[in-house]
Amino acid sequence: MALTGEQTRLRAVEPADGVTAYPWVNDRDVTEHVDLRYPISLAAERVWAEGASASQSYRHVAFAIERADDGRFIGTKPAAVGIGTLPSLIAVPT
Repeated sequence: MALTGEQTRLRAVEPADGVTAYPWVNDRDVTEHVDLRYPISLAAERVWAEGASASQSYRHVAFAIERADDGRFIGTKPAAVGIGTLPSLIAVPT
């Protein structure tokens, strides 16, 4: 199940999303306004994505954000924070 808007879709995080997100979480331009201060290993990002995809808790929900037109994964959003996106993830990475 996914929640689809005009330009984006929210879906469950998949374990493979950790590999795609890894360069983003280590990019200071992306994480400038996020509580990530130190580099994160690929292994740690994979563990996070696997945990997020397996979570059935209402308290620890994260959505993957993808483009509605082509399904390209462009970021994640913890549901507990509210609706919104990281400013740097609004633009589709090339």
